[in-house]
Amino acid sequence: MIKDIIEIIMLLIIFGGVLLLTYYVTQKMAMMSKQMNFNKNMEIVEVLQVGVGNHIYIIKIGESYHLFTGGQKQGLSYCKQIDEKELQLSEIAPVSFAEQLSHFVKGKKVEKYDQE
Repeated sequence: MIKDIIEIIMLLIIFGGVLLLTYYVTQKMAMMSKQMNFNKNMEIVEVLQVGVGNHIYIIKIGESYHLFTGGQKQGLSYCKQIDEKELQLSEIAPVSFAEQLSHFVKGKKVEKYDQE
């Protein structure tokens, strides 16, 4: 009886340790990813998927904007420089998850089905 209780407590301690280790590793990976994506000179402004594996990119390099096309197999191809006046740039305000969820659920009704 006592042996079973001790075994359950040990399993709970091990489970908690695994959860803490997972949290720590996830946070560390997020910090590494954030550092790798931080760049002062280049920024991907917009991406448009035009087909399976084919995309059009608008990239800001320094103070100028450039248009690139790319796919999975052919790589990235430079198209042209774009004048900033031709673009409609707007900053997106951060929205909390709760606001996004309420917007998605708004007006949706869950139907109950009678089982006969």
